[in-house]
Amino acid sequence: MKCFYVYKMVKIDLVKIPLPGLGIDKVNLYVVENKYLIDAGFYNIVSFHELIRKLRSINIRLCDIEAVLITHFHVDHLSLAPVLKDFCEPDFYIGDIELKLLRDGADLFVKNILEEFIRQGVPETEIKRIVDSHPVMRLAEIYKRDIKEISFKNVSDGDEIDNFIEVVSTPGHTPGSVSYKIEDFIFSGDSVLPTITPSVIYNRYSENPLKDHLNTLRKIISINPKAIYPGHGDVINDPVSRAEELIKFHKNRLEEILKFLNRNDYSLYEITKLIKWRVRYNIWEEFPYPERFFALGEALAHLIYLRSEGLVDYYEKNGMIYWYSKAR
Repeated sequence: MKCFYVYKMVKIDLVKIPLPGLGIDKVNLYVVENKYLIDAGFYNIVSFHELIRKLRSINIRLCDIEAVLITHFHVDHLSLAPVLKDFCEPDFYIGDIELKLLRDGADLFVKNILEEFIRQGVPETEIKRIVDSHPVMRLAEIYKRDIKEISFKNVSDGDEIDNFIEVVSTPGHTPGSVSYKIEDFIFSGDSVLPTITPSVIYNRYSENPLKDHLNTLRKIISINPKAIYPGHGDVINDPVSRAEELIKFHKNRLEEILKFLNRNDYSLYEITKLIKWRVRYNIWEEFPYPERFFALGEALAHLIYLRSEGLVDYYEKNGMIYWYSKAR
């Protein structure tokens, strides 16, 4: 637990909630002025119990929470929302594009991506394993039934909640991700993280998700916040440097992919296995299937960006997409 104050003595409590079975240690939730909760947490009894316990340790009851401000639709940030709704009926806020995605179906969002992966050369046996293990698919009924019953208040860039929490549109990690700004401090969800690079994957809600993410990072630089309070990890005390570091990371990844394509034509599946990922696994076969989903989606997002810059293109052969460098 950690309590701190931002400008004008706005009280903020950091609440770290465990994420059993997700391969991520914890998610950061933030309690603002004892009544606003930034992100809802993960649909798991251990996570819920820990949230109740930690709120109690700072003399806050669950039903003191009047509003839950969601940054994005991922399971570790949203899926506990129906439980909070049924216990205490707070207001729920979410970005407008993210709300459209939820109404269309989070499971359909994942299925559409997987259909594209098949066109891009990913074996169907691997697709089936990804479906069986993907967090959203494992909680599909929660998204299709319980989350759809929540009457979200959709918000857009520049909106204000109760005249002191500003909504900042920060797409890229997800199509409609938003951050929340209080004075010179930003609560970023997973748009900017301190030690890992936020995943940016192909999806049908954005023509160029990597470009969206790079624009979000440039937006953070232009805002020049004093600090970022992220969805995972510790506070980012030099947000501009971190944003610049992430931009450089993606520039290097784009150059890495371009070097592969300057040598040969490859399918998405082949390129993804060639990339030097900053992970603890030595070979592709060691990747857990949920992480394969994000790696494939991120590789495709980079290819789409390179194509938008006129550097690569693709062709179809025997029902499969192959990418090539236009410089060859």
